[in-house]
Amino acid sequence: MPIRKDSNGLTPKQKKFCQEFLKDFNGAAAYGRTYNSKGTDASAARLLAKPSVQQYLNLILNQAEEVAQVSLAAVVREAGRLAFSDITEAMEFDEQGVTFKNSGVLPKRVTASIRSVSSTRTITRTRSGDDVETVNMKMEFHGKSQAINFLGKFFGVSQDLNQIRAGLLKYGIAMIPDSSTATGFRLEPHDTSSPAIASIEASEAAAEFTGEVWEAAEQA
Repeated sequence: MPIRKDSNGLTPKQKKFCQEFLKDFNGAAAYGRTYNSKGTDASAARLLAKPSVQQYLNLILNQAEEVAQVSLAAVVREAGRLAFSDITEAMEFDEQGVTFKNSGVLPKRVTASIRSVSSTRTITRTRSGDDVETVNMKMEFHGKSQAINFLGKFFGVSQDLNQIRAGLLKYGIAMIPDSSTATGFRLEPHDTSSPAIASIEASEAAAEFTGEVWEAAEQA
């Protein structure tokens, strides 16, 4: 009685071999785990040479690549939300106090940036016997630094931009962020005796430029 094959043209053992092979890409080891015997390179090579096996492996690898691309896009999108979040989109504050905005109307990019929200009510009694209620509200956003660093590395912004600025600073030229110029920067004489300031300016410029790249990617 012939062994039944699936829609990919594989027997159950051949399919299991493919699944085992994808764990470590070791043909002999996959053959051994599949057939409960000592795996050999020759046996594995014969299986891997079958067109149906090759087609199935390519199918799985292509699907995995698509999933990885989607996952990476989601990670970059989430990092962008955290890196360029603005807490004033979720609350308002002035000399009169703090007011939280209704979470039901906040966009997802804002709510995804919120780390925690808490509200504590305390009732104290005055000497005259009156009860006074005090409400303490707190909202905390996720930290930005890690998200900005991730985006800088992902787009190659931080390293490239800092290298350019460091090179110019050696010659007493500073790159200053300036949105009114075509490049987004202007060049000015710089005091080379202050490396600490130079480092801070470079980091700020890299973060700002990363934001512009992210906004462009979102609009694309």
